[in-house]
Amino acid sequence: MQYPKEVIDPKKQLADKLIELNGQITKEDRNAYIEKYPITQGNLSLYMNGTIYDIEKAMGMVKFFKKRIEDRNKQIQELIN
Repeated sequence: MQYPKEVIDPKKQLADKLIELNGQITKEDRNAYIEKYPITQGNLSLYMNGTIYDIEKAMGMVKFFKKRIEDRNKQIQELIN
């Protein structure tokens, strides 16, 4: 007898990822996002704490913040090496 596969909720996955990234982003990262995209500081905070209203917007946030973190880490490595 086969059991059904666990249903993966994309909103939950994105919420978990944004919560994970939240500890790594800076105020400058947040401000850069707000300057580039139409969102308030309050709504950005909701998303970063796992409240997802729009999957597309959440996907864009994950991409944006992952890139900012990767770029910053690369710059740090270049400075210390």
